[in-house]
Amino acid sequence: MSGQFEFNDKLLVFLAEELYNCKYGDFFFNCEQERIRNELRDKTFTIWFTIDLQREFFKNPAYVGIENAARVTQLPVVQIERLRYWKEYFSKYSETQTQTDEDYLPDAYQQLSLALEEEVDISILLSQALERSKQQVKVLLSQDQGDMEL
Repeated sequence: MSGQFEFNDKLLVFLAEELYNCKYGDFFFNCEQERIRNELRDKTFTIWFTIDLQREFFKNPAYVGIENAARVTQLPVVQIERLRYWKEYFSKYSETQTQTDEDYLPDAYQQLSLALEEEVDISILLSQALERSKQQVKVLLSQDQGDMEL
């Protein structure tokens, strides 16, 4: 974890989980103006109060502080080959939790790289990947139905 960020990835996971559970008014409506118009401040809790109460849990121990941040400038990584599967969020409830980035990304990355090298129409690759995903879902659903019959 970079010393440039005050908070750790647990804060990001917390925010991602709380985004859809409707406990906090911060995520209702499309903008602050709509939240004010609907008086959400009086009717709901703010997520930032909860975060502030657990500040130490979400703190990054490597954080160097704002005064030293200029010395540790970090630019965002945008290269597809550096794309990382967010296992802290997407595999949080996995039984094995042993998945790695390589378990999820190499095939897609290799196919995309080949497509770019060979100038293949990427939409064809995406539709093929979508079809494979649909087949995997059908298999999983049929397995679930088989488990329910037992």
